Amino acid sequence: MNIQLQKEIEKLKKQILALSAKVENDVGMAVRAADNLDAAKAQDVVNREEETNLMEVNVEEECLKILALHQPVASVDLAPTVAQLMGVAEPSSSVGRVLGEAFAE
Repeated sequence: MNIQLQKEIEKLKKQILALSAKVENDVGMAVRAADNLDAAKAQDVVNREEETNLMEVNVEEECLKILALHQPVASVDLAPTVAQLMGVAEPSSSVGRVLGEAFAE
């Protein structure tokens, strides 16, 4: 594997770790909001969804760039990893929305 590809993969790993940490934090916030019936915390989770989505798009773009530039060398499909992360992130914002609607009534 060439040095440029290694650098790009390291950058991608850092982006995925940052996204993972954010998703973990958001899920924790959603759980705490539900436990404490905290509408403000639930709204915070919903408000953070756009940032999470932007991070996801950046990771996907980086994956596509790596594959486009190094396809013969980079034979690993990273899309399932990103999809798994987002499968965890979506419920956290959904919990926030549901709690926010419940408290608004």
